[in-house]
Amino acid sequence: MSASEEVVAGGQILDALRDGTVEACHADANSFVDRDPVFAFFGALPFGLTPGQQEAWLRFGGGLQRLNEAVEGDEVSGFPAGGTGVQMGGWFRRELKAVTDLAGLKLRAGGFNAAVLAKLGAVPQRLADRDVLTALGAGRIDGLESTGPYDDEKQGLYKAARYYFFPMGPGDGNQFILLVGRNAWTALPPAYRAAFGAACAAAGVGCAPGTTRQPEGASHRWPTACSCAPREIARAGFLAADEVYAETLAGNDAFRQIFSEWKAFRDEQVRAFGPARRGVQASSTAVVRRRPHGSDRRKPGVAPGGRESIAVGRFRATGARN
Repeated sequence: MSASEEVVAGGQILDALRDGTVEACHADANSFVDRDPVFAFFGALPFGLTPGQQEAWLRFGGGLQRLNEAVEGDEVSGFPAGGTGVQMGGWFRRELKAVTDLAGLKLRAGGFNAAVLAKLGAVPQRLADRDVLTALGAGRIDGLESTGPYDDEKQGLYKAARYYFFPMGPGDGNQFILLVGRNAWTALPPAYRAAFGAACAAAGVGCAPGTTRQPEGASHRWPTACSCAPREIARAGFLAADEVYAETLAGNDAFRQIFSEWKAFRDEQVRAFGPARRGVQASSTAVVRRRPHGSDRRKPGVAPGGRESIAVGRFRATGARN
């Protein structure tokens, strides 16, 4: 097993898998979007699915089969194998109050997120993970998209940027992918293939919940202003994402076919579970903000101040998604 970019550079991974230089690679699927935008569906698209919805679409909604058929020409097979869990929006050296504040900002971003930010006036930059903190601290970049609180704290990004916003355009969580070269895969006995698939599934079970659990209290340790991005920015990002998708649909038949199925799944999830999901989250948030956990002294069955419906209504009025 080799570390990232120890054998080949990130942009050469697909070729290395094809020619057998490496047999498998665990990566962020958005790294391969420039090669083929279909790879984005393995991970996450802006304003897309939650981690649970993404897993459901891939494993039980036919998504994984359709994607592997689409990337067959690259002679690889992909398996979902963990993810970021909850994603924030991004780290910035200065406060964002309006869409115009993004104009000219050099932001480290990739994949479809980079295309969306470019439409909002930002200037996407490509940087290796190891160079991000130095570039941010020196002002060579003005900000970057966030992976999530757990990984962001490990990188020490709070040391170089004062503002931490959510959401800014990414999905609720990004899925990681384990790509295997076709020759390496076909050479495996059936029992080894089954074990490989089980290991990828286990990574999915443990990775996102683990990263969600780890950052407990992290934001309280950071000298950082953590806040919700202005609704104007989130709404502009949603519209920009629609433009990016329309442009991609026009030039890629495989993307168009999968996007149609993916969007139908996403829209149905929003219609069926969106109100309940937002309501539960908003109610829980309102209760936690009013009092510490375990401090409730109300009589059983009495609503906490009767304010849950107000919190839910406020969330509907200010949330980026309808």
